[in-house]
Amino acid sequence: MMAAIIINILMTAFRPEIYDRTIILQLFKHIIMNPFPHWGIIILSVIGTLLSVYFADELMDVTRHPEREKYHKHKFKHHLIIMVSLIVLVIILYNFLLRELGLTIPLF
Repeated sequence: MMAAIIINILMTAFRPEIYDRTIILQLFKHIIMNPFPHWGIIILSVIGTLLSVYFADELMDVTRHPEREKYHKHKFKHHLIIMVSLIVLVIILYNFLLRELGLTIPLF
């Protein structure tokens, strides 16, 4: 992750025209150049990645340690509530940030 940050800092400083090649790179350049509120997209992506790693690790623990079944039985409800809340929050925040960028993406 640190390498990606360094590369993007160098590219925006020395070769910003690279970001004008495609629409996605133009959007990414706009996000990089306008920290508030657009960096929220990057922060949400990082949070989502870390949570997916955390929950995948929990699933691996459950499969490898069956004696912890009772503990994980109650923990599943807690994780489910957290995951549903986070998914709803992410959808709301992405919708807000996309509207701020002037983009409309049909859901269906």
